[in-house]
Amino acid sequence: MGHTLEVTDPTDPKVAYIATVDQVYGYRIRLRLDGFDSSSDIWRHAYSPDIHPVGYSDTSGQKLLLPLGKIFRSHEHTVHHTRGGLL
Repeated sequence: MGHTLEVTDPTDPKVAYIATVDQVYGYRIRLRLDGFDSSSDIWRHAYSPDIHPVGYSDTSGQKLLLPLGKIFRSHEHTVHHTRGGLL
């Protein structure tokens, strides 16, 4: 628990969110979308094709949605998001 991942938006596959593993139940993972409350949590199977390591959107072409004021550090760059919305 506590690992940071990128997860594809279930309603728009062109968009990804930063999410943190909040709970593990067998092969199911509850993901808390960073900057959102628990009402936006989503459950995914551990081997879901929607779950990716941080930095995946850099190579996949997905737009990474960060919450307002979020500082995101991947192995390649640092982004400080100041306006909310898509990067």
